[in-house]
Amino acid sequence: MPQAAVIHAATFRVGSSFALPEVIRSLGYSPDTVFAAAGVAPGLYRNPENRIAVEDLGRLFACAAEITGRQDIGLLVTSSFKPGGLGLVGLLAAEGPDVNTALRNVERLLQFNTLAGYPRLSVTDGVATMRFLLKHSDCVGAKFVLEGATGIIFRLLQSLCGEDWTSEEVRLTRREPANSQPYRDFFGGSIRFSSTEDSVSFSSDWLTRNVPREEKRVEARQLQIVRAPFSERIRRHVAGSLGLNALDAQTVADSLGVSRRQLFRHLSAEGATFDQIADEVKFSRARHLLRSGDAPIAEIAFALGYSDHSSFTRAFSRWSRMSPAEWRRRSRENP
Repeated sequence: MPQAAVIHAATFRVGSSFALPEVIRSLGYSPDTVFAAAGVAPGLYRNPENRIAVEDLGRLFACAAEITGRQDIGLLVTSSFKPGGLGLVGLLAAEGPDVNTALRNVERLLQFNTLAGYPRLSVTDGVATMRFLLKHSDCVGAKFVLEGATGIIFRLLQSLCGEDWTSEEVRLTRREPANSQPYRDFFGGSIRFSSTEDSVSFSSDWLTRNVPREEKRVEARQLQIVRAPFSERIRRHVAGSLGLNALDAQTVADSLGVSRRQLFRHLSAEGATFDQIADEVKFSRARHLLRSGDAPIAEIAFALGYSDHSSFTRAFSRWSRMSPAEWRRRSRENP
């Protein structure tokens, strides 16, 4: 069974959820009560540059949803999001000059803000899709973190494209809540719950749209560059390629500009292997999709890059010693 990665390495910049205390307060509840229930220090939210572990953020969102009764807490927190909420990454992205460049900047630079998730832009048959993949997507409250990340993507696209921008479809991995109207009000248009991804799709024509220029320019050299471990680069690539591209060591090595032998050597130096990382990513993703939504198991198998249901079932049984269907049943009995 794949071993869990070190959770403290997966952190978010607090700025992306900085509105949380004020949202809790606006709903008539004390932020201190929610933070205490989650075991998170309230002082963490005094500075947007502080870091919060994805596990703590998920638990904080889950406690906020339970105490306030708002299952759309992730959307409420991101409703007033602006690119500056991503810090220098957001400001650099807004430099454009076009939407495609801005989104590629986010995809490339967000690793300097967080190792907790991976944005991914793809274009197929005239449809552009911006996804967000959570590194530890099976943690408590992951569905709220992911809906918040999808809300950020949506608001970012509105900011970059202008007021006339519209999405073609929004997908969320969480199952549809009893009251889904807040989601339809937020996203408009088509929204699909119990999907195999958290994403926003729109016409690729928007990618050539010029991005409005801000008076204050941001210099790239202001961004403090910290190179991620090689194994983290592999993990990011694997997570972003699931169900989209061929996933084998040679293909990944080619995309990173190294030989297959070099890839194995670099990973070995960090005590990791390619197969181990691929299994960890797939297992974490599979658990999230099985627990959070109602997507058919065959659809989950395809989204993880398996050619058929049985191949996925064999792999999942090897990881967890039970079938995906049995694991889903037990996770619902003990949420």
